[in-house]
Amino acid sequence: TRETRIERGSMYDNSQALVPVKPQELPRTSAALQSKKADRKFQQGWDLVMGDHFKIINRKLGEELIVESMLDGCLVARGFCLFRGWGNMRQDLAAALGLFTVSGNQGNVNAMAMKGYFYRNGYGTEESDTEAIYYLKSAVSSKHSWAMSLLAYCYQEGE
Repeated sequence: TRETRIERGSMYDNSQALVPVKPQELPRTSAALQSKKADRKFQQGWDLVMGDHFKIINRKLGEELIVESMLDGCLVARGFCLFRGWGNMRQDLAAALGLFTVSGNQGNVNAMAMKGYFYRNGYGTEESDTEAIYYLKSAVSSKHSWAMSLLAYCYQEGE
């Protein structure tokens, strides 16, 4: 066979096209895709438990979806299961609040709404109307209907 030599800088040289890629710029992995699926499953369960997004309440199916979502790695689902004692989890309100904080910091609106709910009721923390309203407003800014109703209740009660 005949060896072909390409001179650097010639029109056939593509070595400049090979640019080092930083790890954070790599394509999303299947774990990230699985996480999105788990988040969607949690949202479906949430909608059925809370009657959100015009869903008829079906608490049994909602609980099943949330537990499955937790098993698939969804943090907010894990927090919700710790809150309710679902999925063979022992109820642990402080741990649930911690997971809602982490998930909320990652942009999960349901976690922000739950964090507001926890502060309002003193679950896993001291009661704080100021903190409750702050987190509920954060969820409301993303059009979270349950947070809207809870925030309205807070205002109605003069908090």
